[in-house]
Amino acid sequence: SCYNGTFNNFKVNSNYFEGSGRNEQDGFKINASSDISFDDGWLIAGDDPFTIAACGPTAFGNSSNNVVRNTIFNPEQAGYVRFAFVEHGFTYSNNLLNNIYCIDSPVAYEVFKGESYGGYQYDALMHDNTFSDWYIDGTHKLLQLGMGYQNNFRYKGLMDFNFDRIIIDGLTNSSEVKNEYPDAPTQVKFTDLVAGGEYIDNVADAGIR
Repeated sequence: SCYNGTFNNFKVNSNYFEGSGRNEQDGFKINASSDISFDDGWLIAGDDPFTIAACGPTAFGNSSNNVVRNTIFNPEQAGYVRFAFVEHGFTYSNNLLNNIYCIDSPVAYEVFKGESYGGYQYDALMHDNTFSDWYIDGTHKLLQLGMGYQNNFRYKGLMDFNFDRIIIDGLTNSSEVKNEYPDAPTQVKFTDLVAGGEYIDNVADAGIR
């Protein structure tokens, strides 16, 4: 865990290496941390350029009030932003990613991704996260979640995810973001989301189901 940290003007080059652990190839990872600021950077990553998690050998807790801004995301083998290990049951909230430029990658299928991996039995909630002033090269899924059913684990949903002033070349459809949790809410708000030159104001047109 880390708290009240500031990182300015960093370039991270974590290229993809065949057979290497994917967790070691993230660009910048916030793990069970709060009040972290990353500003004016370039994240070249074999896996995700930016990962926000809530688990690890020494870090189990909420991830909140973190800011990444004025940064280039350049993935080689994964999405642009990943909310990882959601099944550990901690909250991902009040995080801001502002003024982000995403370089196109043919293997960066989704812009925002959340996943649960199994083996843990806790509630999970992601809420009040904002992504503003993004430009995204290429055609991608905007939001992709992988929440398969697990005994005693409850995915509690995605609430108040705000997409403000997002420009993307094109959108493809995501799979069901609730997956095997039909009662989980999906609350997404768009303010000036532009895909392929057209304004999008609802989840269906954004390819989110």
